Amino acid sequence: MTSAAVQTKVSKPVTPDSLIGRTLTLNTVVARKFQCGGFSLGPLRQFATVTSETQLAPVLRALSDGKLIDVTGSETANGLKTRYGSTSQVEEQDTGRKAFVTTDAHGNMYVVTPKNKTEQKRFERAI
Repeated sequence: MTSAAVQTKVSKPVTPDSLIGRTLTLNTVVARKFQCGGFSLGPLRQFATVTSETQLAPVLRALSDGKLIDVTGSETANGLKTRYGSTSQVEEQDTGRKAFVTTDAHGNMYVVTPKNKTEQKRFERAI
């Protein structure tokens, strides 16, 4: 591996050893997913922390290629803004509705939310 270091948003060079403990996210403009030994990001897993089990060379290369973005220290619960784009904060709202989860004979999972109280009661009776 080369001795070239990647610059992060705080302008400190990142070396393979200094990657451990950093929080990274996927730059979805450049890549849909990223995976190497001990580290994986994609549509269902947006953020991950680099551990001592992670293969550091591929992560360092993905940072320099712009596939990964270092968001260490960013408050992700209130949204995230980087030079590549932004996300809004995650919101949770209680609608008073129940969600019903079931599987079919082939193992496919289905999640159904009833349209109204009448339909909800019909689902509950069917259970």
